[in-house]
This record gives sequence, structure tokens and C-alpha cells, in this order.
Amino acid sequence: MVIQDMPPIPREGLPFWIFWFMLCVIVLLLAFIFLRDKELRERVNEFLSGAKKRMKRAQLQFKVNREQRRKDDLRKDLGERAWSVRIPGEAYEPHFQDLDRLTKEDAGLKAELDRMTTELRDVQAQLDAARQKTKQLQRPEDKNAQPDAAAVQASKDEERRLKKEVQERNQKVGSLQSARSSVEKQKSDQFAKVGALVDESRPDHKEVLELYVQIDKLNRNILSYKNEIERLK
Repeated sequence: MVIQDMPPIPREGLPFWIFWFMLCVIVLLLAFIFLRDKELRERVNEFLSGAKKRMKRAQLQFKVNREQRRKDDLRKDLGERAWSVRIPGEAYEPHFQDLDRLTKEDAGLKAELDRMTTELRDVQAQLDAARQKTKQLQRPEDKNAQPDAAAVQASKDEERRLKKEVQERNQKVGSLQSARSSVEKQKSDQFAKVGALVDESRPDHKEVLELYVQIDKLNRNILSYKNEIERLK
């Protein structure tokens, strides 16, 4: 008996156009309700207005923070320039003395770091040469000859000694770099303190007048942004 293929059974369900028609009806009903419900419209408008204000306040606060960072950097520049030209003033002198000491300390650290870096390169070159020598001793040019075990061992011992020296010098270089970073951070803090003092007292000195103008511009920007933030509360 030959069983013939059965025709496919059509799937039951709503026609596609009816689905879209019902969706449009629902959307129209929601729109009608929204238009008739004044309180609902006010709540939606209030929510959207609040979200817009929050976004605007966030943008303004970002600008405030950006201008404040620029001002902090300019004050550091102001402090550094005041120290370099030695602006007179009792309030600045203790900071100038700290900066003198830190600068001298940094110079000593830099000299030591340069010396240690040079030694590290020399020892690293010796280590590379020792490794090459060990390889050559392990593979004599005469393929029939046996490697000199004592010479190979002595070369390996030299490798280990030099490797230890490289590690020790690397550690010293790292310590010196860390020390210099610490000194630079202290100098930066001192420049910020001096800059704040000079900005507050505003001594009349031609070397720093240009920075006063730039700081005043940033102050105006910061005040303007903060006033806008207050109006949006």
C-alpha cells in the first residue's frame, strides 16, 4: 500500500493584519487616555522636566570639576614660578626652603639613579656574555670532543652571580625611582600651597600677572556654572 503525503495542516491563529490593527487600537486608546487625563500629563511632564534638569546639572557639574582641575594646575604653575623668581614674602619663605631642600634631594637621587642604571646595563651585558660563553662551552667546535665539565660549571656559576647582581641593581633602581616619585609629589604639593597663597594675596610681580588673568577667567566660569546649577534646583 502506498501512503500518499498528507497536505500540510494550516496553522491556526489570528491573521497578521488583525494583530497590527489591535496594536494600533491599543496605542490610540492610550493616547486618548493621556490627552484626557490632565494630571497624568502633568506627572509625565514633571518627570521629563526633572530628568532634563538632572542631566543639565550633571553636565554643569562636570564643567565645574574640569575648570577646577585647570585652576589647580594653574595654581601649581603659579607656585612654581613664584619659587623660581623668589617672590618676597614671609608666608612663602618656609615653603621655598622646603622646595630648595626637595630639589637638592631630587638631584642627589637622580645622580644615584643614573649611576645605578649605568651599572645595571654593564652587569646585564656581562650576564649576556656569560650566557653566550656557557652555550659555546656546552657545544665545542670539535663535535667529537666532550664539553669541559669544570669550565661549563664555572661559567654557570658566573651566570648565577651576575644574575643575582642584575636583580639587586634592578631593585635599587626601582627604589630610587619610587623615591624620586615621592619627592616630585611633595614638590607638587608645595607648589600648590605656594600658588594658593600667592593667588590669595596677589603680589604685584610681572612674572605672575599672566597667571592671575587665566585664574580669574576660570573663577568666572566656575561661578557662572555654579549659579546655573542653583537655578536648576
